[in-house]
Amino acid sequence: MLGSQSFLLNQHISQSLAGRVASLKLLPLSYSELTVAGINSQNIDTMLFNGGYPRLYSENIEPAYFFSNYIETYLQCDVRLLKNIENQTAFVRFIKLCAGRVGNILDLSSLARDANIAVNTVKSWLSILEASYILYFVQSYSGNVNRRMIKSPKLYFYDTGLVYSLLNIEQAKQLDTFYLRGNLFENFVFSELIKLRFNAGLPANYYFLRDAKGVEVDCVTEMSNGLRFIETKSSETLLLDHIKNIMSLRMLFQKTEDYVIYAGKNIADFREVKFVNWQEIGRF
Repeated sequence: MLGSQSFLLNQHISQSLAGRVASLKLLPLSYSELTVAGINSQNIDTMLFNGGYPRLYSENIEPAYFFSNYIETYLQCDVRLLKNIENQTAFVRFIKLCAGRVGNILDLSSLARDANIAVNTVKSWLSILEASYILYFVQSYSGNVNRRMIKSPKLYFYDTGLVYSLLNIEQAKQLDTFYLRGNLFENFVFSELIKLRFNAGLPANYYFLRDAKGVEVDCVTEMSNGLRFIETKSSETLLLDHIKNIMSLRMLFQKTEDYVIYAGKNIADFREVKFVNWQEIGRF
């Protein structure tokens, strides 16, 4: 159980240890794990605000307090193991800019301009955040698609609670009208799906699909008999608008299995698209 010390340890192992080592990625607690422990929330905004770091639950720490200290110790320990960044103030500002772009297509030039740093520095700092399991990228689906598709990846954080802290949200009740609520819900769904894969000892196999006109399906994964499409919607109401992108893009493929994961309570089928409540995400 190496934690952040794996950064240094892996650099100093002289042997490959191939066939003698198992590598398991333990991310913050999943909703399914919290449910088994009997400490999960039935409210999606509370779930998004708290995130899944274990110590926050085991010691009943206020999220705002926990995450402010987490960032400080992260900078002092993990980042310095990977790279000694002299201007930590600029690095924290950079992380906050990334948090404001959660669920968006990665634009290196825009990020560099807003952070007032070079594009190469953006690439370097993103690699640090990725290596230390702060954020990750979801690639565009590259299968046989007869339409011009966006190739750049999308940016997500492993923990939504950390994102809210970086964006100075101090209470869950602020999320109702928060402009990034839909993006954070999408981030939550993606991270939960990845946790399900990692906890089973499997690699993440999720992508997104977006054409040049902006028509997008949030999550795509390859199945043995075709593709699975998953749209994420933070709304509690079933709407026809929720499936329009699925209806548009599934015509490009022979067979798709289509879902909408949303914040509503009803579980229903509409035009061969299954609407699933977010609490049922473990079924995937």
